[in-house]
Amino acid sequence: MSKVKEALKEAIEEELNTPSKADETAREWPVTIKLTVPVEVGGQKYEQLTFRSPRGRDWVRAENAGGSKLDKMHAVLASLAEVPEEVFLELDHRDHLQCLEIARDFFSAYELALIDPVSLLS
Repeated sequence: MSKVKEALKEAIEEELNTPSKADETAREWPVTIKLTVPVEVGGQKYEQLTFRSPRGRDWVRAENAGGSKLDKMHAVLASLAEVPEEVFLELDHRDHLQCLEIARDFFSAYELALIDPVSLLS
């Protein structure tokens, strides 16, 4: 086996034996973000957003959402905060980045869980 494949195999085995980020951060839910700039969507004013712990159905919703990865993140965030997706389109960039950080860790863990390690070695 080449040195590259051997190193990749070791990295995969180490990752598989490491607790997932989802497990590490699951204890921190719910997460509340106080918005720097409140937004109004559909006559509702939002001054903060509270995100519950993700569930399997949230990932299914993301997979079924059309568009870009950002669109999928908005779909999951809207589900977790139980607000319309349009709320995320109206957020100040600082608030938007905070929300995306919440989604990023779980998307990373989710995508990693879907990788077939054996396929990386062929």
